[in-house]
Amino acid sequence: MRNATRCGITVDRFWDMTIKEILLEIKGYNFRLENEMELHAHFAAQIINSNRGKGKTYKGTDLFNPNKADNVVSIEEHKKRFEEANALMGADAIPVRRRQVK
Repeated sequence: MRNATRCGITVDRFWDMTIKEILLEIKGYNFRLENEMELHAHFAAQIINSNRGKGKTYKGTDLFNPNKADNVVSIEEHKKRFEEANALMGADAIPVRRRQVK
């Protein structure tokens, strides 16, 4: 139900649909979202290329490619990356002075 509402399916329409119709609607939404993200990646690549000197030029598929095999990350690698990010940006990494309550 949550994914269906993200796709724009109303509650009344949701209960009148079959499972197959709901899954097709969600699949279509994901397809449109990926196309939009790919378009943004192409625009970003053009901006990057216009601000660079000579050298490597970027394509939109260099920035966003949902079909790449290396996009899949194992659970162990995901946990490792999370711990590294937490060490850089976590609550212990950024010193915070607590206000003293009177």
